[in-house]
Amino acid sequence: MTQTMSEPPRDAVFRADGLPVPPEQVARIWRELALGYWRVLAAVDADGTRYVAIAPLTRSPTRWKALRDRERQVLALATKGKPQKIIAAELGVTAATVSEALGAARARLGFRTVAELLRAYEACESPLERD
Repeated sequence: MTQTMSEPPRDAVFRADGLPVPPEQVARIWRELALGYWRVLAAVDADGTRYVAIAPLTRSPTRWKALRDRERQVLALATKGKPQKIIAAELGVTAATVSEALGAARARLGFRTVAELLRAYEACESPLERD
């Protein structure tokens, strides 16, 4: 099947109870997925298309203010894709200190993995949301 110009890209089609979700809602849902406010219930691939069932979580907003200064510095550099050794050199600390800061930030904010933490931090639209 060929897509026509009037159809949205397949990866942008969301449906809730069988009805299309407006584009502005799709962007919000993608962002909230990255922030960890939704969970994946099931995923199925069929005919080259991935179908995913998601449900909202009852998670409170991330409290970025709870981070210590060092954790905030390390997180900002890590979300730019810098390796821990480079972050350590830039901040004048050891790689172990960088690793500890990421782990502490993850635990302090309640993320399961550092990768989830980095995705959530990166998904914030502006630095003000992180303050």
